[in-house]
Amino acid sequence: MHLRSVKQQLANRTGCAIAEVDHHNTWQRARLTLACVTREAGEAGKLLDEAERWLYGQPFDVCSTERELIQPES
Repeated sequence: MHLRSVKQQLANRTGCAIAEVDHHNTWQRARLTLACVTREAGEAGKLLDEAERWLYGQPFDVCSTERELIQPES
């Protein structure tokens, strides 16, 4: 229930698609992936910055974050 709320709040704040991608059956642990599509890399960075700020401000522990920028080939 808490995880569903976190995912919904992040989606509302950032407009990113959010999926739980690991630790499905592990108690009190989850790995989330956020995906967004923007016109410029800087816009995506701002969205992910906002998501990280919000996550780190919550009453749970964030173990780590990773980012990967994928650009379409021209």
